[in-house]
Amino acid sequence: MSSFAAWIGDRTYRQAGLLAFLVSLAAVVRLFWIEHPVLWQDEIFTWLYTRETYAHHFSLHRTTDVHPPTFTVLLKAWISVFGDSRTAMRALPAFIGALSVPALFLIARNWLGLPVAILAGLFFVFHPLNVHYTREIRFYGVIAFAMLWATYFYLELLRQRDMPRKRQWRCAIGFTLFLALTFYLQYVSLLFMVLFGAATLLLLLYDRDWRLFWLLSACIAVAALLCIPQSVHFLGYAMTEGAVRNSWIAPTDVKVFYEQTMTAIAFPALAKIVVVSLYVFGALQLWKQSPRLFIVMMTFLVLGPLLFAFVGVFKPIYLARSFMGALVTLPILLAFSVMSLPRSLRPLVLLLLAIAHIWALLPDYPAQRLPNPGEAIAAKASGWRGATVYYDEQLTRELAAYRLPASTWHVLSRRSPEADEVAIASQLRLCADAINKCPPTILVFEQRPPFDSDLGEAWSAMVTRLARISPVRDDRTEAYHRFVRFE
Repeated sequence: MSSFAAWIGDRTYRQAGLLAFLVSLAAVVRLFWIEHPVLWQDEIFTWLYTRETYAHHFSLHRTTDVHPPTFTVLLKAWISVFGDSRTAMRALPAFIGALSVPALFLIARNWLGLPVAILAGLFFVFHPLNVHYTREIRFYGVIAFAMLWATYFYLELLRQRDMPRKRQWRCAIGFTLFLALTFYLQYVSLLFMVLFGAATLLLLLYDRDWRLFWLLSACIAVAALLCIPQSVHFLGYAMTEGAVRNSWIAPTDVKVFYEQTMTAIAFPALAKIVVVSLYVFGALQLWKQSPRLFIVMMTFLVLGPLLFAFVGVFKPIYLARSFMGALVTLPILLAFSVMSLPRSLRPLVLLLLAIAHIWALLPDYPAQRLPNPGEAIAAKASGWRGATVYYDEQLTRELAAYRLPASTWHVLSRRSPEADEVAIASQLRLCADAINKCPPTILVFEQRPPFDSDLGEAWSAMVTRLARISPVRDDRTEAYHRFVRFE
């Protein structure tokens, strides 16, 4: 690795070529079979929101989404050019994720040397958490992109404290804008400003550089000021409705903290032990080589999850994807740890890490394209003309996304399945007694709701009881949903 890095570092164009290769590889990894994973509910919501007007998205009083509009507006513009297929929509965060590589590469090269930068770039290309969230039509991967570039500019201000004024201004503006962008992507990113502030204070305590302290503090303050316009929506609808929409998130306790923290270390169970051990070893070595970089990275990697968890006690937000932006430098720490090992151990450790990365990625690459419930229903809807259709209320937005004619269909309430059973039973009895043949009655519901197993059992028991009134002519499961047809 060292000899290869020396050859690469000998010419600027070779480094540029290597960086282009890493960016291209990151794009390929994220785009490969990108249409195969099923579109999950939040992706459907994002897709549906893009159908609102630009004026609606920029309104500070909109009530369709609890998140800032930046990603949705960007996706809406992207769709207008490339269409709204799974591949087209998911390609946007995938490409942005690939463009995160240069920031991480430059941080590692400037602080820890080219060999660490090359290895960190490769780790980031295959990093399971980043790959997963940059293959979704959501803003989490874009936040990681913004955080990496914000961190790069922040560290440049720290590394080159006597840089020319023009370059200092560029770095200060870059840090300020990318930090503000994180808030315009997701409101909980406000906590990233707190973490940058904490890192700045810790650096002051370490090296007593008041000039640097005021410069970095001014950048953070300006970023906060830039967020004031969007704060109208944040402090209004998002704060009140967000509590309702996110009620499924559990408040942070020991169990939630452990589960979500382990989720963020997105490797197989046995590999987590090795990876965490390498993180700890790398942190100890980093303190010896670069205390200032250690202070910044540990502020985010250690205090970051703790801060999100603390806030999560009062307002549940502690999910791995929510604080993923605080963990963007983990590939650098892992690469530095490996390069700090004795040469004789590196090949074995690199082999184990390569296996762990690939193994962790496998669930994101199903061999077959998985259908959405909306797609499955759309394929059948033409044969349901005149039928009485009852559908799971969770499918309401998905049916709208696929423009299905659900206005004449009936909703299966998740709160009162007993009332629905009475209505359906009445319909089936009426048809059983009718002189003229009735059209079929069709039920569509999630077979095993992940957050309410009792509901799935209640619906299955309801079908069993209804079958005593009218025979079931077809009963099949597609896209995790059960399609039951009575005639």
